[in-house]
Amino acid sequence: MVTAAVLYYLFYTQWMRDPETPSDVVLEMLQRYFIFYIIFNAVTSTLLILKRFPAVLVQWVVFTVGLVDGLLLAGLTAETGGFSSSLFWVFPGLIVLNALSIPLATPQIVLNLSLSVFYVGRGW
Repeated sequence: MVTAAVLYYLFYTQWMRDPETPSDVVLEMLQRYFIFYIIFNAVTSTLLILKRFPAVLVQWVVFTVGLVDGLLLAGLTAETGGFSSSLFWVFPGLIVLNALSIPLATPQIVLNLSLSVFYVGRGW
């Protein structure tokens, strides 16, 4: 349902204000990235459900999915106001989800620090 809501707001609402503003550039980039995001998640979830990955590779697939989620969230945060965006509260939730999904400490820490850098970078 969240994916459908993001799809609606990215493609069917009129976020475009003035032509060729930095916000328009971010929106266009988000629209292209979101198409990649949907395809990537569909492929990885299908392969995980069908158990086509070796057990060792599953951890890295989950790490990559968490990284892709963080990049999308960072882009949405930039489009909705940076540090004043209410999407700030999704970042801690994503960090908790990653902590529950990745049992080893090193990839978990690297991913969660990357998410923090994404948020700070998009806030500025």
